[in-house]
Formats: sequence, structure tokens, C-alpha cells
Amino acid sequence: MAAIFAASTAILLAALAFQYIGGYQPCILCYYQRVPYAVILAGGFIYACAYLWSRCVLQGDGWDDKADLEARRVITMLFIPAAIVFLIGAGLAAYHVGVEWKWWLGPDVCAMPGQSTPDDLNALFNQIMNTPIVHCDEVQWSLFGISMAGYNVLMSLGLAAFSLIAFYRSRKNG
Repeated sequence: MAAIFAASTAILLAALAFQYIGGYQPCILCYYQRVPYAVILAGGFIYACAYLWSRCVLQGDGWDDKADLEARRVITMLFIPAAIVFLIGAGLAAYHVGVEWKWWLGPDVCAMPGQSTPDDLNALFNQIMNTPIVHCDEVQWSLFGISMAGYNVLMSLGLAAFSLIAFYRSRKNG
């Protein structure tokens, strides 16, 4: 599970680095593609807290091999939801790739990132003038002809496969 959380963290940090260090402004579909990784991290954090809490509470009251085996079974069962989340992420990224290649139209909100609407007309005008317009069908960065959304498809599918293989192996090993 640690590898899945590490990979999700690295992918989110890379996206943020492209945005805040590299200056590549994400479109709305780019933001949507970050959600599965955030879900994995949030779920992992909640599980880690629950596991550590149970270890601390039960350690004095007889944490034994049976309890450890039960904890491993719970970890094993988390691989399936992780795989599903990564497959959803791959679907979002594949949809974005299709928009980039103009196989289909993107959502109507693709030209304007989600922001709150100011109450003042001057503030609204300034917000509109200072907000970079990022279209979902324009590739801002690519490597070997593959966009970030394309790499996200590959990474999400790879992590889904890794999760399923880890589930199978952990079930097989007991």
C-alpha cells in the first residue's frame, strides 16, 4: 500500500510543480484528474490513523498474530477500491485525451476555471481580465507526443494493475 500512496503523492506533487513552478495553468479536466489521487491519499491517511490507533490501543491488551493477520486482511481489501479509483482516474484522463485530440467536445466549463463570482462589477472585470483562459482541447505540454493527460492514463492504468496484482498476491500468500 505504501507504494500506491507514494506514487499518488508524487503524481500530485508533479502536477502542482507544473502549475506553480512551471507556470502551466490547468484546465478544469486537469483539476478533475487530481481528485482520484487525493481520494487515495485521504483514504490512506484515514486508514493509517485507524491502524496506528488500533495498534496503540490494543498493544497493551494483547495485540497478537490474530490481530495482525486481521489488519493485513483489511489492507488486502483496500487494494480493490484503490484499483477502482485508479480506473476512474484513467477514464477521466482518457476523456481529456479525447478532448485534446478533438475526438469529442469537452464540457462547457473548459474555457473558464471554477472561481467565485465577485459582487462588485469592477472586481468581476479585473478577475476576468487577469484569469488565464485554459482550454481543455489545447495541449500545453507534451513529451514524445504524449500530453500530461496521456501520461495520466498510463499512470492510472499502471497503478490500477499494480493494485490488482498486489491484491491477488496478498490473497494468495495468505
